[in-house]
Amino acid sequence: MAFIIASFILLSTFDDVASNKSITKLTSDFADNTIIDQNVNVVVLEIVGASTCPDTTRFLTTQLMPSFKKYTNRIQINYHPFGPFNYTKCTEEFSEVKCECQHGKNECEKNALQACIIETLPTVDDHIDIVGCIQGSASFNDSLTDCLLKKRSSTITSNIVNRIRQCATTNDGIRLMADHGIKAAQLLKNIDWVPWISINGLRIPSAEKHLEAVLCYQYFDPPPIECENLHS
Repeated sequence: MAFIIASFILLSTFDDVASNKSITKLTSDFADNTIIDQNVNVVVLEIVGASTCPDTTRFLTTQLMPSFKKYTNRIQINYHPFGPFNYTKCTEEFSEVKCECQHGKNECEKNALQACIIETLPTVDDHIDIVGCIQGSASFNDSLTDCLLKKRSSTITSNIVNRIRQCATTNDGIRLMADHGIKAAQLLKNIDWVPWISINGLRIPSAEKHLEAVLCYQYFDPPPIECENLHS
């Protein structure tokens, strides 16, 4: 039985919309356990990216990671390493998953590596820096060495590194990448651009370059004190 994840690339822009101000329920299968203060809302970001895509890399390093570090308790991030559906396709034959990616084999391998990291370290605090480190044009082997093997710690133990490497170098990693594509398709539908940024269930294109401003002015209720230093 085969599955094919694909859609037509349109490079269109959707209008931004204001957020629902109610307390957000965290329902994504990829969500970690965030402690919710019932006096404030938690904003849910579903993001689809690709490991060697320059636009995704720019968004993660200049927008997503800084915003998460600044507003950790106010945003829930569910990151899906996959790609735009017209260029990223996965099929399954005889229990083996095969994927094709927009920027070639290295992107699929690094998508799989990111998927294995998210699976092994499901808490965003534990995986976001590693996922961000992997982003870019470096090879799979260099990414594995620089972002994992050289960064062993009390959290990233040798056992965890070996589990991630085993996952990423077998079909398990590609299968996890494909699963992220399926999940993204169920949640977000026609993904024709990455990074695809959905906030509380709606795509917000302006968040690609102005994530903090979008969160502070449209979504946080009430805005945290850190937003006071943000200039529009």
